[in-house]
Amino acid sequence: MEKTTMLDFMGNVNKSETRGGLIPMEVSSGWPSIAIKNKEICITIPYFRGRRTQDGKTALYPISHVLTVKWSDMAVVDYSVLAFDKEYKQIDFSKPVGLFPHESVEGLSKEEYRTKRNELFSLYDELIECIAEKKPFTREEEMQSIFGILMEPSLYPMYKHISPKFYEKYCGL
Repeated sequence: MEKTTMLDFMGNVNKSETRGGLIPMEVSSGWPSIAIKNKEICITIPYFRGRRTQDGKTALYPISHVLTVKWSDMAVVDYSVLAFDKEYKQIDFSKPVGLFPHESVEGLSKEEYRTKRNELFSLYDELIECIAEKKPFTREEEMQSIFGILMEPSLYPMYKHISPKFYEKYCGL
């Protein structure tokens, strides 16, 4: 049986009827987090809106939706619309919080960015395998280094609030 990669998993979730029924089409998926819930590997996917600016950048809006699904079968474990969550009442979801490309990726070509993204997703794959096999993951520093380049600084506080253990350990910003 062929192993599912995190990149394929994200694509499958984002093309699923579940995603289409819950999450507006104009939002994009962000960097997923991994956690064990009820002895199951679960993937939490944050979603946010981006809007092109006149100078060719993309204005990033706060993370607005969060979907958690089981790794084994993509069954929904949790779903939140953060604009209706009292923990996020101080956030104005109609105003951008940052721009993409951000400073640390601004100088990368599209190919260089894709290469870094693919490296990060291969680390996700290795991390999932280590979790499933109850083995230690020894590449945290490498994952932190790549996350340090790719993570949108303006969205990091929300990522960290949504999945603090994962992003503090593997993102390290």
